[in-house]
Amino acid sequence: MTFGVYQLLINIILVEIAFCYVKSYIGIGKMVSMIGIGFIADYFVSIYTYMLGNDLNLTIKLLILLVAVIIIGFGFSLYMASDFGVAPYDTIALIILKVSNHKIPFAIARVITDITCVVVGFLFGALIGISTIITAVFTGPLVQYFTGHISKIILQKGKESKAI
Repeated sequence: MTFGVYQLLINIILVEIAFCYVKSYIGIGKMVSMIGIGFIADYFVSIYTYMLGNDLNLTIKLLILLVAVIIIGFGFSLYMASDFGVAPYDTIALIILKVSNHKIPFAIARVITDITCVVVGFLFGALIGISTIITAVFTGPLVQYFTGHISKIILQKGKESKAI
């Protein structure tokens, strides 16, 4: 099975959990993400491998990783702040936030979720590399930063310009 198929199957389970705890996060964004993100990742990995191969030096790989993690954090922040629903996986961090009465910040809840999934993946035979660890540790803090400093401001300005 491809990553996209695994992603879809796990997301079906996570939607059921989300439905029990945070129905308000279910929306079109959840459904699009649930069905599409894994297959989109499969597609871009094949393009990346075809175009760049696997023979890049370490410096280029680290630069790509840095840019990718920042884009991921900003992208997640934008779609989560848009209120069109949240991906099933992202809902888990929001459930932790809700259950802890916001005593655990989103950034930490997301890191807990990501590290837990890395460990589970490893236990099931997934290859864990430095990119996986960096993404797991930095996605939550970046999402929280971008949401508070950029995404909500952009979306608010968009709403204000529509009202004019």
